[in-house]
Amino acid sequence: SKIQAIKANARGFRNFENYRISILFFCGKLELSP
Repeated sequence: SKIQAIKANARGFRNFENYRISILFFCGKLELSP
């Protein structure tokens, strides 16, 4: 699944907040546009 793919790369995250943001962005729930 998508989240499993993110978890595979989670070791590179410094903290859970960055991990959570990446999940939201990867799932398309986070917009970078203002």
